[in-house]
Amino acid sequence: SKLIIYSYEGGRFNRIAQVSRPKNENKFLATDVGDINGNGRDEIFVTNKHLDRLSSFVLEYRGNKMISLWKNVDFYFRIIRPISGKPQLLLQKPGIDKPFDDDIFNVKYKNGKYARGRPLKLHDSQNRRMQFMLYGMNRLDLNSDKNIETIILDKDYHLRVYSATGEMLVKSDEYYGHDPRIMDIGLTERWVEMSDMPGRVAPVYFRGRLALRERQGRRFLLVPRNHRLGGQLLERTVLVNNCSLVILELGKEGFKKIFETRKQRGYLAAYQVIGVDTEGMRINVASVVRG
Repeated sequence: SKLIIYSYEGGRFNRIAQVSRPKNENKFLATDVGDINGNGRDEIFVTNKHLDRLSSFVLEYRGNKMISLWKNVDFYFRIIRPISGKPQLLLQKPGIDKPFDDDIFNVKYKNGKYARGRPLKLHDSQNRRMQFMLYGMNRLDLNSDKNIETIILDKDYHLRVYSATGEMLVKSDEYYGHDPRIMDIGLTERWVEMSDMPGRVAPVYFRGRLALRERQGRRFLLVPRNHRLGGQLLERTVLVNNCSLVILELGKEGFKKIFETRKQRGYLAAYQVIGVDTEGMRINVASVVRG
């Protein structure tokens, strides 16, 4: 329920701004930054759960103070960064009696406002929904043919690549994700009462960021991996023992594992690639250990 901004100068972090919401009413589910309004300064997109609904907001730091650009928004936010091109803002609404609606929208900034575009094409070749959520996905032109493929981390923790027309091109054999954080917007205690019924209403597990990077003509996908305690997925509970970050090389034949970081305790809450140069990639990883 608290957002803090630091500057890094002289080898130290200095707090320059803070935004707080009442702790017993708010829970910040995700935070993204990116220059969507095109003024050369990154906005801050906070997906916020207020009581039992979304009340997300957008901020920008200007002239030593925080400016509110959009507030009380009933959308989840996610910024994805293609290998080439500008950051893209995605929106998704909560569904009715389910955490996520079917449609995901791309957003542009027009006439001083964030304007929702048409929904992304997220059906497979048989016109079936692919159980999409805007977390755990990214998009790129995989084959350099100007068609945009979509990479997702599916509900069973496999990586998939879908063509622009909805055909599944690749599905990984390995499992990734297993994030223990639960997304339960729009749900009530009813999902507990219906837990033994077919087609039950249930919460959704958060899916970590899929980051794309390119270095010396090779393209890479960074994927969080949380290792379950005992290797078992318990009903409505994911018990994570430790975590790592996997780097996969992207090719026309699929994914090729290049590197996996050393395991560390807790679940992988976030990571950030600091830079890509001739020496390699610098990655900062944050993990959370629950007592």
